Amino acid sequence: MLFEFAASAARLGELSQEAERPTPRLGICVHVALGSHPAAGLADIAAAGMQRMFGLPAGRARQLAIGGTPRQVADQLALFQEAGAQMLAITCQPAPTEQSWELLADAQRLLNQS
Repeated sequence: MLFEFAASAARLGELSQEAERPTPRLGICVHVALGSHPAAGLADIAAAGMQRMFGLPAGRARQLAIGGTPRQVADQLALFQEAGAQMLAITCQPAPTEQSWELLADAQRLLNQS
């Protein structure tokens, strides 16, 4: 997913230059499963949610899913910022809970520190 986003961002920049227009702001929506401890299956939880909601094939959903601790998620989101994302929209999987909001806030703080 990161490679696709970076390639699209680069191409949009080229097209904007060719048209002598400013490059639009870029953003991405990602599906994230957060945990307080590293767990190999967290990204699978996010992938399963995308399969249910959007009917994505399992392999594609897994490519698009992000999972881990707040630090792991922040590190993955930072890669999108480095690739040109100025806005990040996060969908928590499974359904958001008070704990997932707290973990997401931790990830945001870590991302803003990097």
